[in-house]
Amino acid sequence: ETTTIEFQVKCPTKKEARKAKRLIDRSIEEDDHIQDFKDMGIEITSYKSALPTTINKESVDFGQGHSTGVASLHHNATEANAMIREQEEEAEKVAKELAEAQAAAATETPAAAADAQKIVDVDLEKIGIINPANYTGKQQYTIDGLKCEAWDSTRAQKWSYTAETFPEGNLGSHNYCRNPAGDSMLWCITSEISEATKKYWNWCVPKGCEPKGDGTTVSWCHGVDYRGDQGTPTHYGLKCKDWNNTKTKPSKYLDSGLKGQTCRSAIQAYGYEKPWCWVQENEHDYWWDYCNLESVTVE
Repeated sequence: ETTTIEFQVKCPTKKEARKAKRLIDRSIEEDDHIQDFKDMGIEITSYKSALPTTINKESVDFGQGHSTGVASLHHNATEANAMIREQEEEAEKVAKELAEAQAAAATETPAAAADAQKIVDVDLEKIGIINPANYTGKQQYTIDGLKCEAWDSTRAQKWSYTAETFPEGNLGSHNYCRNPAGDSMLWCITSEISEATKKYWNWCVPKGCEPKGDGTTVSWCHGVDYRGDQGTPTHYGLKCKDWNNTKTKPSKYLDSGLKGQTCRSAIQAYGYEKPWCWVQENEHDYWWDYCNLESVTVE
């Protein structure tokens, strides 16, 4: 007999519902404990849109040692939903700031207009973090430092990444990083083969969020630029695992700065979320947690 667990995540749009589904599916895929459930014949339904987040713990009997796994799933589903709401609110705020800055730039004196334009430029880059699909910023380099090719290049045409194929993808005769197909991060086609992807493309981060060597992180970059050593304690006071002892291997994600028991955010397959890490065994049975980097955050 198969028991079904339903993750019921409330999402205001289909786009955000799909994002929630990817986040929860990824948590299921990456965790050995969940695989144990699958091996037991338990079917996991990732989400049901337009309903509150909940898991019916009473209807599931995993036997001794598995009940806390349900609580852990609930924790991660709830965290994913909360993160989506937070990103929506931040996107609305940035869109409002951008409109105000553009209006100011059009009416001020030349010097004041230049200052206003700088604000506009930063706000355009911020969109690359909170809503990569709508990014219209000017990053021209991948996260491993390769220069992007124009979207009307021969290679882009061959791969069908064109303005005609993706009319809302902000493509054209420029070589700025974009996200035309709704991937988790910005990316671009390159003229050289990337060591990370082994192909002529790689992921990007917005300008201002390039990896830093001083152990700090810019506040609006969601930790994508962080390469410091902080990792313990996490938000819930837990200890990080060494990345080498997880499924998220440094050898697989070459550009993400994975090392030791540190917190990271710029992990290609995971997109721009928040700094996090896989955690060691704990009484809550959580297998990952967000990190607190307030002490190394700069404006």
